Amino acid sequence: IHGAAGAQHRGVNGRVHGGERCTKLKISRPTPRPAREIVRGAGLSKPISYLDIILVVAAVTYFCNMQRLSPAGNSPRLRHDVEDQQLQNAPIISIIDDDESMRCAIKSLVTSLGLDAQTFASAEAFLQSPHLDHTSCVITDLQMPGLNGVDLQKSLLAQGRRIPIIFVTAFPEERLRARALAAGALGFLGKPFESETLIKLIEKAIETGRKT
Repeated sequence: IHGAAGAQHRGVNGRVHGGERCTKLKISRPTPRPAREIVRGAGLSKPISYLDIILVVAAVTYFCNMQRLSPAGNSPRLRHDVEDQQLQNAPIISIIDDDESMRCAIKSLVTSLGLDAQTFASAEAFLQSPHLDHTSCVITDLQMPGLNGVDLQKSLLAQGRRIPIIFVTAFPEERLRARALAAGALGFLGKPFESETLIKLIEKAIETGRKT
């Protein structure tokens, strides 16, 4: 893996999907093992952050999806063609966090699922974005400068927008969790969180949107 979830960023496959560049990952042909086993087996001399674990999960998920969708999975040109086809009608997942490293780590995870990820540094930027009307799920931090996550949820509901919301926060207070869930939030995850848990919530959000 080249680089942690910081600095300049590029997508899991080295391409740009939603405005920001996310760290390019170089990983050999993946084996179907849980990310934590891969990390433990790597023999790293010092602990890695949970953002790096998210990037590992994203990379493994992406390459496994490309192997499944393409018989010639090692062809970069064919992988790009398959990915372009997926993204044409892919649900949009909007990621809101004032921490750039977190935005780009989650973006890598989302794009590895074949979804269109759009990132925003503030709730205000998201509310003013043309992607607002087409967003299938919002993943947002709770504590942010300006409009916080709960205020964003209130604003969306006031506009009659019942977009599935997943909160991720370093301050998982039970009072805020209960308040967010009571208002219809799909999930409330404390940092650090398991990548698999977030993936399941994203899939649930998309399924909910298809039913409505």
